[in-house]
Parts: sequence; structure tokens; C-alpha cells
Amino acid sequence: MIKKRHFYIVIGILLAGFIVGSFLDLQINQAIYSQGNMFGIIMASFGTYPCYAGLSFAAGGLLITSVKKKDLHIIWRIVSWGLAALGYGLSVWLGSKDVPSVNGFNNEALEMPFVLANIFVFAGFTALGFIVCNKGDENKLWMSLMVMAIIFLLALLPTSFLIKLVLHRPRYRFVVNSGEIAFHNWWESYGAYKEYIEEGHTLYGHLITKEEFKSFPSGHSGSAA
Repeated sequence: MIKKRHFYIVIGILLAGFIVGSFLDLQINQAIYSQGNMFGIIMASFGTYPCYAGLSFAAGGLLITSVKKKDLHIIWRIVSWGLAALGYGLSVWLGSKDVPSVNGFNNEALEMPFVLANIFVFAGFTALGFIVCNKGDENKLWMSLMVMAIIFLLALLPTSFLIKLVLHRPRYRFVVNSGEIAFHNWWESYGAYKEYIEEGHTLYGHLITKEEFKSFPSGHSGSAA
């Protein structure tokens, strides 16, 4: 019965997303693209938080299952604790970076308050993972959580940092603002945009930086996936 209920919940969420995405995609994109639209700013700032919450949840689960799993080798125990600490730390750090960024509220003063807030917010999800996973089979849970943590980290780190350092796809708002002459293919270096960075061009009131050329792969899409 529980499995059927979970199945219906997942199908319901996917169906709702399909319907909303099919009929309201233009309105959603216009809202997110418009820098003055509060809905778009909130979605850009907090859209990745469910992913960070899941990562923190897995961190708490790894902590308790690695303690309860008595036959776990000390090396794997240390790896589990390291992944748990990394997962929680990334949740706090990345969450605090998203809110004040030029893709969110574009206010650097918000970074430190959200670091402090996220310490408590994601500690709550870590505690939730600790409590929930304390009630199950630690052998099955530990393996599942290890896979979850690795998938989370592989999805976040390469997408958010490594691949973006190589592929410099300009953000759509930059292309629209600067005209088609500013467009370059994703495989070209951001060196093609140096004139915009060095000459101090502004976009929506903020100075153009390398961040404007990191739209692929999408960090929000990677986190959602």
C-alpha cells in the first residue's frame, strides 16, 4: 500500500509538471527572464534549494547508518563522514551563493545572512535524514545513501563548476541586451567576450563578469535533474 501511495504521488507530481510546463511555459520563462519580476527572482534564488535539502538529508542518513552498520570498515566509515560533511557544507555554501548572485537578488550584502540562515535550515534537513534513516535497515540504507550522495555531488560539482569553466555559453539576457553580435557558440572561449568585461559594460545595473557566460550546462537544471 505504501509503495502504491508513493507511486501515485510521484506520478501526480510529474503530471502536474507536464501540464504546467505545457501550457504556462512562456509565462514562466518571461517571468524568470525579467529581472524586475519578483516571482522570477525568487525562483532563480531558491530554485536549487530542494536539491540542497536532499543533499543535507542524505548527509544525515549517512551519519547514522555508518554508525549503526557495525561491520563497516573504518575506511568506508571515514568516507561516509567525509561525504556527509561535504554534502552539508555544500548545501550551506551554494545556497548562500545563489540568493545574492546576479541571477537572483543581485545583492552581495545578502550572502552572510543567508550563510547563517542556511546553517540552521540545512541542519534541520540533516537532522531529518538522521531521524528517518535511524528507523530502517542500515545495510540497505547505507548503500542507497552512498549512491545518492555520489549522484548529488557528481551532478552539482561538474555542472556548477568544472564544465562551466570549459564551456562559456552566454546567458540569453546578455545576447538579447547586446544584440546578435555578442553571440558565440558554446565551444568558444569566453575570450571572445573580453571586450565587454574589460570595458566595464553593465547589464540590468550590474557589471558584466564571467558569470554572464556560464549558462551551459544550467546549474538549476542539473540540480533539478
